[in-house]
Amino acid sequence: MLIAENSAGNKVTAFEALNSANQQFSCPICHGMVILKKGELRIPHFAHYHQCPLHEEGETVEHLAGKIKLLANFSQAGYYCKLEVYLSKIKQRPDLLVDLNGKLLAVEFQCAPLKLATFKQRTLGYVNQGLRYWWILGKRHFPKKRMTQQIAQFMKWHSNLGFYLIYYLFDQGVFVLIYQIKQPDFLNLQYRCFQTASLLKLQKFMRTLSKPLKLSSQARQRQQKNFLKACSYCQGNLFQEQMAWYQQKIIFRNLGAKLLLFSLNYPLFISKQLIWQSQFLRNNYQSPKQPEALKLITWQIYQLPLLDAWPFVKQSQNYFFFESSAA
Repeated sequence: MLIAENSAGNKVTAFEALNSANQQFSCPICHGMVILKKGELRIPHFAHYHQCPLHEEGETVEHLAGKIKLLANFSQAGYYCKLEVYLSKIKQRPDLLVDLNGKLLAVEFQCAPLKLATFKQRTLGYVNQGLRYWWILGKRHFPKKRMTQQIAQFMKWHSNLGFYLIYYLFDQGVFVLIYQIKQPDFLNLQYRCFQTASLLKLQKFMRTLSKPLKLSSQARQRQQKNFLKACSYCQGNLFQEQMAWYQQKIIFRNLGAKLLLFSLNYPLFISKQLIWQSQFLRNNYQSPKQPEALKLITWQIYQLPLLDAWPFVKQSQNYFFFESSAA
C-alpha cells in the first residue's frame, strides 16, 4: 500500500512519510494502524499491523514499483491520475484512477493470481459505477505453450487486434501487447507482439488495424505430424474418439487430419477443438443437426468475464459445419 493517512487525517504517500518523524499512520479504508516500511529490498510502503478486512495484503516488489511507474506513464501521456483511490460505494481500490478527458478509467495492475469470482466482482463493481477499466498484467500471467483459465479470463477482443492481452514489465519499463492470439490444436499458442515504453504509442497502435494471424504451411505440417503422433497414444479423449469412430468403420486419423483444416483456432476452448468437432459429427452422423454442436461445446469454453464468447463460438461452429460439409 502506497497511500495512508497521517495523524491530521491527510493522505500521504510512503515517500512523503519518510520525512515525517514519529508520526502515526492509518489505513484510509479500514482506518486501522499501519506501519511505514522502508527496507533495502522493497520501495517504501505501508503495511497493516493486522490484516485489513477490506483489502488483500502481500504486495510484491513488481506490484509496488509497477504502480508508481504506471502512474508516471499516464501522467507523461497527459492524463490526470491518482494512486489507490478508495471507491466507497463499491468498496474497491483500483491501483490507479485516471481521468481520460472527463471519463474515469480504473487501472488494475495484476501481478498475483486472482480467483475468477474475485475478478468478476471487481470488474462488475467498476461497470456498475460507470467506470471504464484496464486490467494490465504482470510477468506471471504471460502465456506459455497454451492458454489457461487464469490468463484467459483477462483476455479481450477488438476488431483491430483480435484477441489480446496487455502487460507491463516494470523492470524494463515497457508495455507489451500480445494480439491476434490463436490456439491451434497440437501447436503452441500463436500471437503477434508489440512492445513500447510509451503509453501514447501503445494507444496509437491499438487503434491501428492489424492483419489476422494465419498458420504457415510449415506450421500446418507440424500440426499434422503432432496430431498423428498423439493418435498413437492409447489414452485420453483422442483415443476415445478413435475407438468410437472405429466402431463405425471409419479411420479417425484420416478424418481428424481433414477436420484440423476447419478451425478458426480461437483461444476460447479448454480442450482441443478437434474433440468437440469429432463429437458433433458422431452425434449427428446419420442426420446432422447444427444447433446440437452448441450443447457439446458449452462445457469446453473458458469463463471469460471481459468478453461475450458465444458469437465467436457460433462463428467457429458455423465455419466448421459449412466448410466441412462442403468439402
